[in-house]
Amino acid sequence: MAILALLFFFSLPRLDSYLFTDPSKKVARLISATVQDLKRRAITDRKEYHLSIAPESGELWVTDATMDEEKVLEARQNGFTIPEDMEMAVRGGSTDALSGEALVRFYPKGYSDGVSILLTHDEKTLRLEISPFLSQVETIREAADGF
Repeated sequence: MAILALLFFFSLPRLDSYLFTDPSKKVARLISATVQDLKRRAITDRKEYHLSIAPESGELWVTDATMDEEKVLEARQNGFTIPEDMEMAVRGGSTDALSGEALVRFYPKGYSDGVSILLTHDEKTLRLEISPFLSQVETIREAADGF
């Protein structure tokens, strides 16, 4: 019985982090993994990839420079949507003034556009920094001033 009590003592704090995870951390991990994959694929496939972000609707999708309109729409439908109770803002990249969508380009030479993505959920804020020359995305917790 004592062994079982010790086991629960050490494992319950870890279970708590798995059961009650913050959705913004899940979205941040997904964006980080996608960025790393796109930088790698751009070099390997020797073509330009795009990560499109629509902050108003909370959508993210991946395209490449050779896709036609139909395939871009299909990619958008198959993309990822953040939870409804989360807000997203983007600074940097190519932003369309009319739609408010941001486009992050990943080039075949291994670099990308520099972008900051701000995720807010339950008054907790995460800022993701996509650097042009680094493969890792820097995650900054509790960015008090936003950008």
